[in-house]
Amino acid sequence: MLVLDANLWIAAFDPADAFHDDSVELFRVAAVRGLPLAAAERLGVDCRLRGADALYAATAAQLGCPWLSWDAELVTRGGALSPRDWLAAHSDAPDTAGSGRPPRRR
Repeated sequence: MLVLDANLWIAAFDPADAFHDDSVELFRVAAVRGLPLAAAERLGVDCRLRGADALYAATAAQLGCPWLSWDAELVTRGGALSPRDWLAAHSDAPDTAGSGRPPRRR
């Protein structure tokens, strides 16, 4: 199971986003592995997180699973992992669609 920050969902659906390709790849790997994607709950005071960030941290902690975010502040102090770091550690997922990345829409 993975807890995904909202910025991953946005990047996956926005081809102009700098993190689009990596976000799409993360969703592909999660789908190939059958990993459920979790929604947020509440916590995060210990890490001085604000609003929804605390919800993501709490959800990941409660479920005992990684929290992925492109936000460097959340990776540094909130306990989140960069999606690139997660993909690097889990890059052995089979490529079911040739290159593993959909063609980029312009």
